[in-house]
Amino acid sequence: LHQKYHTSEASSQISEVQCLSKKDIDIIENEILIDGRTIMHKYHSDRLHNLSLYPNVIPTFEELKNRDIKLVGFTESNTFHTMKRIKQLNLEKYFDAFYAPIDLGNKDPSLRFYDNDSYILENTRIIELKKGSKKPDKDILNSILGDFGMTSSDAIYVGDKLQKDVHM
Repeated sequence: LHQKYHTSEASSQISEVQCLSKKDIDIIENEILIDGRTIMHKYHSDRLHNLSLYPNVIPTFEELKNRDIKLVGFTESNTFHTMKRIKQLNLEKYFDAFYAPIDLGNKDPSLRFYDNDSYILENTRIIELKKGSKKPDKDILNSILGDFGMTSSDAIYVGDKLQKDVHM
């Protein structure tokens, strides 16, 4: 799945794993096994509960917003997972926009696992990039700069991944 979708967030596509039988997939998705939860629910729950910010991130964002500096995110994470993390970490009030690849999941509200509020940000725009958008990509950066009426000399790029962000 990671090779096909270029993300570790393709767990909803588990039925595509060829070495798993239909019974295996049914057990993973539906059978209550761990702490009264399915394996899939435990996987997603553990990912969310282990998510935290580095120290001083919030005070830094507060200072930037107080100075009226625009904050824009660019991530390889799909839009749904990006929104979920923004909400969980209470970051929405700091970011003007996030650029993220289009979601792999089902956009049909009747088939969604989480409530509808999980799929909507009220104060931050999500700009969907084409599926499989990856860093480094100077065209995406130039597009972001253009969308905000800036040049590269007006912006600072900050990242947390040496092999991708520093190269950018």
